[in-house]
Amino acid sequence: MAPPSDLGATLEDRVALERTRQFFGLAQGNMLSMMVGAATVAIVLHSGGTERMRIGIWGLLFLIACGGVLWFEHRVQCVGLHPHNHRRLLRTRIQIGTGVALFYGLAGWLLPDRPTLEQDTLLFLILSTVVTVGSLSFSAMPPHYLWISAATMGPLLAHLVHRYASFGEYSYLLLLGMCIAWLGFVLHKSLAVSRTTIEAIRLNQILHDEVAEHQRTRDALRFMALHDALTGLGNRRYFDQVLKRAIANARRGQCRFGLVALDLNEFKPVNDRLGHAAGDQLLQSVAQRLKESVREGDFCARLGGDEFALLLFGTIDQNAMLRAAAHLQHRLEGVHYLDCAQTAVQATASIGWAVYPDDGDAFASLMGVADARMYREKQGRKAGSSDRPDAAQVTHGSERSTARTGEASAATSLSGKAISS
Repeated sequence: MAPPSDLGATLEDRVALERTRQFFGLAQGNMLSMMVGAATVAIVLHSGGTERMRIGIWGLLFLIACGGVLWFEHRVQCVGLHPHNHRRLLRTRIQIGTGVALFYGLAGWLLPDRPTLEQDTLLFLILSTVVTVGSLSFSAMPPHYLWISAATMGPLLAHLVHRYASFGEYSYLLLLGMCIAWLGFVLHKSLAVSRTTIEAIRLNQILHDEVAEHQRTRDALRFMALHDALTGLGNRRYFDQVLKRAIANARRGQCRFGLVALDLNEFKPVNDRLGHAAGDQLLQSVAQRLKESVREGDFCARLGGDEFALLLFGTIDQNAMLRAAAHLQHRLEGVHYLDCAQTAVQATASIGWAVYPDDGDAFASLMGVADARMYREKQGRKAGSSDRPDAAQVTHGSERSTARTGEASAATSLSGKAISS
């Protein structure tokens, strides 16, 4: 299960979470070595004369404790480690692990009440190995191996003190001194390793933050380079890239797409009469309506000033482009509310279009046909005409019969229809 995003967490929180993840990652499969150690302890106890029944009960309780650890680790793997739960799960795991380690420490008390120096020495070697391996393996989590050391070596030290007090053999006093010296040496070295490990985790998180910040900066710069700052649409540079790529893909896949060129009518009087803030808000309103008018996968761009362009993909033909132009015109003709000027304006646009490959198979030819159609409509509006030329009137720069003009005008008068898919 993938961990959720840690965005918003402080550096210390993320370092703590990473330490917990490393701890649980290293703890998986650790029970096998613990069971091997328990089997070795059982052999030592048996050689020292401990009753089989006592060894069996001790071993059964140890296996039950190990089963609890395995169940808990499986549960952690299912729920995952998150910023809001990792400390609680870590505390529980340390407590269970300490309980398992306590079985090791109590093993010495199962030996008969007589001098068993050889077995006690072997137990010291086994338990010191457990402490050493645990300290070095879980260096990222000092609380864990400190509790393991206390649960393992504490009862053993108490057992050696009891043996010395009961039998007065100086060998136990020597063994007790060796245990304390070895434990102090191991913990001193382990804490030094832990400081280095934790600092490495911290530096890794800082490096990760710097890389992420660098990536965000790159993404922001790329967005700024390819998008219009006012409307958020693609800019002319981005449009040129997308159009060239669309031509290459269409040529390779033998498919079609449409290009729409759009220019607002009478935009300058809005700027002059209401101010540039109102003009900017009108451009933003137009851009939003254009984005809402096209399908996902289509592309909108502001080429500059009051000029816009769209790329429409899918099943595109001349009739589809006529319906698309009518739909865009209908969407833009609605009232635009300008909060900064406390007024509303109604915008219109001159729209031209071209279809690949019918109107051209290159960047310049497609743009030329779309611009020519847009220019003819703008001139027609200035002359008081509402006709919009169709493909028959401007195709690769040549004019055809005026009989098709009426058909194009009728087609573009179909307002509010959705863009054909």
